[in-house]
Amino acid sequence: MTKKEQVTFLGRHFGLVGDIHFPDNFDSSKKYAAIVVSHPGSSNLDQTSGLYSEKLAEKGFIAFTFDAGYQGRSVVENLVS
Repeated sequence: MTKKEQVTFLGRHFGLVGDIHFPDNFDSSKKYAAIVVSHPGSSNLDQTSGLYSEKLAEKGFIAFTFDAGYQGRSVVENLVS
């Protein structure tokens, strides 16, 4: 099973929430190809882009997806000051 880690980072004026998906047997001393996956306009990271990121991690990529401003977890969590 792939590992997923939640991260927060600063957007223009607010905190954004994202998930980094790691491949099975991830080794931090090795290099991996990474892909950023964005979601459709009316979606969030727990839907399409999260599923794609999980599948990409299963294929050996590091995949990052995030909720755009005012969508999903980025709506309710202003975690970055």
